[in-house]
Amino acid sequence: MTENSGNATPGFDPEQILSTLNTHGVRYVVIGALAALAHGAPIGATYDVDVTPSRDGENLERLSQALSNLDAHIRTADSADGLLFAH
Repeated sequence: MTENSGNATPGFDPEQILSTLNTHGVRYVVIGALAALAHGAPIGATYDVDVTPSRDGENLERLSQALSNLDAHIRTADSADGLLFAH
């Protein structure tokens, strides 16, 4: 779940995203800037959550349910509301 261009997404709430993944039992690892910040890296704010999920079928099904619950969209510069995607 990534927001393009480094600008904040209205309502961006990484805690809600991670909480939803946890509620659905998704197995994942947080990577990227958010992970670096959690480990105390001296970097600026991030406006996305990068995760690497376990790729087994049952986990990916739980991930899909969590993405649906989050009303996840693909963010692009060409579409302010983002694009729906099948998962």
